[in-house]
Amino acid sequence: MGKDYSFHMIEHLHKSQTLMLTQLAYSFVHDWDTAKDIVGDAFLSLIEHRDDVAPEKYNDYLFIIVRNRSISFRRSDTVHKDIHDKILREEQAMMEHYTRAIENSTLSVVHSSEIMAIYRRVLNDADPLSRTIFEKKRRDGSTNKEIARELGLSENKVKYEVQKLLAQLHLALRDYKEYFAALILSATALF
Repeated sequence: MGKDYSFHMIEHLHKSQTLMLTQLAYSFVHDWDTAKDIVGDAFLSLIEHRDDVAPEKYNDYLFIIVRNRSISFRRSDTVHKDIHDKILREEQAMMEHYTRAIENSTLSVVHSSEIMAIYRRVLNDADPLSRTIFEKKRRDGSTNKEIARELGLSENKVKYEVQKLLAQLHLALRDYKEYFAALILSATALF
């Protein structure tokens, strides 16, 4: 009788209190889907702990669980936003640094020759299709559509091959990060 009664009581509370509890959660989290998830989790917690909570305290238990989980969500959401903002600020600062480095730097003869040797090696080691597409794109200034039509490929295949070769160059030139962008931008002038 006890378990049937507790399930009946929880079912009754679910029908009668879900909307009010969801509105309570929403007042903290400002997102209906999250509020519904919190309330659903609260009911699951009540079902799991029904033997530890007196039936007359079920409603109080649900209220406390919803309130506490809503507050926890807000705290963690605030922390995640702060971390996201910090990462974004760091990325912006790094991009500004690299931009200033490229604007203020002239490629030294030593670095220039090293970079060009790596660049040529990566191009020479690339499969013929990737190399052809990359050269048409970078050296000849052809569009993806023009290359695709000329080689009988889809535009997506052309994009993929260019991205694949750029990734290979990026990996090979990882020690020359501040020069990498300048190299790619000036690659057409070096051929």
